[in-house]
Amino acid sequence: MGPRGADLRILSYLICRTCLAYAVLSPLVRSPRMFVVSRVACRSHLAAVSRSSSMATVSRPVLRGVIFDMDGTLTKPNLDFTEMYRRCGVDPKEDILAAIAAMPPAERAAAHAVVEEMEAEGRRTLELMPGAVQLARWLEAHGVPTAMVTRNTAATVAHLHTAFWEPAGLPAFSPAVSRDDASLPPKPDPAALASIAAAWGVPLGPELLMVGDSVSQSVKSIPHS
Repeated sequence: MGPRGADLRILSYLICRTCLAYAVLSPLVRSPRMFVVSRVACRSHLAAVSRSSSMATVSRPVLRGVIFDMDGTLTKPNLDFTEMYRRCGVDPKEDILAAIAAMPPAERAAAHAVVEEMEAEGRRTLELMPGAVQLARWLEAHGVPTAMVTRNTAATVAHLHTAFWEPAGLPAFSPAVSRDDASLPPKPDPAALASIAAAWGVPLGPELLMVGDSVSQSVKSIPHS
């Protein structure tokens, strides 16, 4: 469970119950895009913020868990996706994982080899976003659990844990859902988010925060009961 009545000034947020879009303001981190799932997705709420004279008037739910994307959120983007799509023979407008899965066996194997080669190089050059460790420490200190949902491999997730999280004395993201989790479709399918909420025993809703850097690659909307 997250903190009750904890000081959330470090991570002020506005949550949209319908589309799970979040506008996040964090003076702790100098790179705002790291903590914005969608700067434009929920126009009605962003407009409401602009009309408000103070964020203090916004009612803030208790924060009971934060679910992070990886590329471009926790880590600096370091994969050339244009080159990856070109080498795999996939139209940039398509979902590369779905396109590769639909290929004939020989082509699929060749495309997988390209992706694995480029991701291995990405692990070698992986760097954290500024403020990632500080935010993780703040969340841990306040008893807020953290999870990850990424289209990366389990090997890349493990590398982030061993290379960055463990040396910083931070617990691993749990659950950490990668594309290698055969029981769950890759994001933006919302199944992973529902699975993490169930593992935490927290209902889907305004007490959970999904943090990513791209509208197209963030988790799709989940209707709330």
